[in-house]
Amino acid sequence: MRRGFTVLCLVLLLLAAGCTSSVPPSNTTPTVGANASVNATPHTTAQMVALVHDAAAYARSHGREAALAAFMDRSGPFFQDDLYIYAYDFDGVTLAHPLQTDRVGKSRLDEKEIGGFVRQMRDVARNGTGFGRFRYVNPAHGNATETKLGYVERVDDWWLGSGVYLPVDPDPTAETVSLVEEAVRYAAANGKAAALAAFGDPNGSFVRGDRYVFAYDLNGTVLALPAEPASVGTSHWDQVDPNGVRTARQMREAALEGGGFVIYVTNHRLNRPGIWEKHVYVAMAGDDWFVGSGTYQE
Repeated sequence: MRRGFTVLCLVLLLLAAGCTSSVPPSNTTPTVGANASVNATPHTTAQMVALVHDAAAYARSHGREAALAAFMDRSGPFFQDDLYIYAYDFDGVTLAHPLQTDRVGKSRLDEKEIGGFVRQMRDVARNGTGFGRFRYVNPAHGNATETKLGYVERVDDWWLGSGVYLPVDPDPTAETVSLVEEAVRYAAANGKAAALAAFGDPNGSFVRGDRYVFAYDLNGTVLALPAEPASVGTSHWDQVDPNGVRTARQMREAALEGGGFVIYVTNHRLNRPGIWEKHVYVAMAGDDWFVGSGTYQE
């Protein structure tokens, strides 16, 4: 299942941001261009994350120049009213901003209203990906200053991002994404064997209430599943949920595409029997395996 499809299916998303490093909301209030849409349809956090991942993948496959041109195109796929892609280098120079075209090519770090925002999200991007909260005017609400959640991703020596206004849907999807990214970093720092031992421990640090980290190899073999430790070593490749979702295969595809969301029905829930719909986020943790986490819907 491709990320675009799964994200459209995702109806419950997040409120609070779990950054690659915890970043408090910025007190600065950037200014949106006068031509910003006032008829914007609110978007979800999962749509924002997917758009950023898609934009980063586009940049890596098409090159910086073509990507920046695409991000500036208000008729293109990277502009969806209040959900759009912006890009900066690590010196704070605007590389692309479809609503502030007059700022392209200029450094923003010394601008009173936006310098703090650029520094905040730039520091998050240095770690690869992550969330941050800041204050920003909302043209859909008469340019009222509102809290906005941003998500950014590094692309070589520059970075790009997008944002959604809070509050959004009540499910803390950002915490799920942040936990998966934490697991990826843990695996990189400690090695696959140590990581799988940590992920598979039902009483370990990667179990956060109902939210926990699981792991599969690319053939659908369970590597870690704290909700069902006995399944480790078994294959879920042919497992199909009641709605026909081939869970392991679709998670594998989403992970290989750079990370994404999959929705399926499962009975794997710590200490709670029953059948549950689960919204999961997955990402590659190595060349031949991936990790994921998710939230359950009643």
